Amino acid sequence: MKKHLGKYILLPTLLLLVLLLACSGDDGEETGPISTPVDTALSSSATLSGADLQAAQEFASQRETLELEWDQFHQDLDDWRSGLTLCHESAARDALREFAAEFDGITENTRDLPRARVTREFADMLIEAAEAEAGAFRQLRDRWQTNNLSLFEALEQQRSNAARAQNKVADLATELEEELQEAADPEDTQAREEFSAAFDQVQDDWEAFHTQYADLLDEAGRLTPTEVLDRLDQLIQQFTEIVDAVQELPTDAVVQDMTKMLKGPAEDELELLVEIHDALAQAVREAAAADQEDEQDAPAEEETGHSVEPLLNFMTRPISAAEETLGEVEEDITDLLERDAIEDLKELRTFTSAYEDLLGDWDEFHQRYSEWRRTEGGCNRTKVLEALTEFDVRIGEIGLGVRDLPQSGYLLPMYNLLVEAAEKEEGAIRTLRNSWQPFAADAFIAVERERDEVNSLRREAGLALQGLLDRQ
Repeated sequence: MKKHLGKYILLPTLLLLVLLLACSGDDGEETGPISTPVDTALSSSATLSGADLQAAQEFASQRETLELEWDQFHQDLDDWRSGLTLCHESAARDALREFAAEFDGITENTRDLPRARVTREFADMLIEAAEAEAGAFRQLRDRWQTNNLSLFEALEQQRSNAARAQNKVADLATELEEELQEAADPEDTQAREEFSAAFDQVQDDWEAFHTQYADLLDEAGRLTPTEVLDRLDQLIQQFTEIVDAVQELPTDAVVQDMTKMLKGPAEDELELLVEIHDALAQAVREAAAADQEDEQDAPAEEETGHSVEPLLNFMTRPISAAEETLGEVEEDITDLLERDAIEDLKELRTFTSAYEDLLGDWDEFHQRYSEWRRTEGGCNRTKVLEALTEFDVRIGEIGLGVRDLPQSGYLLPMYNLLVEAAEKEEGAIRTLRNSWQPFAADAFIAVERERDEVNSLRREAGLALQGLLDRQ
């Protein structure tokens, strides 16, 4: 801010004259700069010789030109600085508040996306991503500080997460549309109905098998190994028919995934059932051979099946896995049969239209924010530094002019005051040029402080010079 000369503290004129005036001999010849104690200096009533007066007037003329340049320098610097509104800290805070408020609007629009049965999951994914990004903008708005990049980096991470969510929703929506288009095909509808009928029979037979196997496990302790083997033979034959029925399930594209889900558990269960049967049969044969050698009264096949139960228990895990698969397939086929593909397709397309509009707003917002970041809020760092370099050159030229002022004898104190002022101003501008950053709250504080001291020194020199000229 420009300071006015009337605001400076004036030193008493008499004291300045005592400190600054030089002495003249009785013969009127000029002497050197003041180096004698104050009590030996001439009084303020002493007059200047013609040569001294001419030198003082030349000094005054050159100083006047420099003072005009100096004042214009200050005026130009202040005018230029007043135009740096986009570089002020307040401008950044205002912009961040606006971005946060605008993104809250995008979040609200995300919450308004259609939430039909087939699109609810997509909407939830987008809402979660938008809310996370909105939170990052609020953190940036509330905690931003100059040169602190951590909050910007956190925001960029949320932007990246949101982009992934958007891409995932787009991919899933495309896949679902293809599925619904297929589901609306009459041939696919027939394939689902045929699969459902065949699956219902397979499911009933499979669950009946599990019930019978559970009965065998409960009764094994009261049965002989031979009786257990007979029951296993029946169960193997029964389950083989179930596996064959699974293999014959429809394999149309619309149901082939469900058929594949059933084949693996069925084959695994039959394989383990056969292994249990073969292991038990081997144990029975070995026990019978041992009994014959020992000529024991009780044949091995007449012993109860207590030792058989651990073997039968090996079926527990595959049976549990198979039941879980049966449940999943039942849910899937029920969902397919109950789904109105045409209505679902309509709801999906309604969602997609709203999502595309939202995505356009979202992308446009990101472009504006990215441009603000790229240009540092419109504060052109390069142009600012170029301008500061020009000001540095200008004050340097003023400083050269000050150093070219006459500095002989009684003019030296005034000369030194102006040189000191120039050096302070040069240092302040140079420091500003080297350290300036956009949005720095205190960028010009040091310049203002130095200008106060500079103008005070200039004022002192002016008063002293005027006092000297008054002695003519």
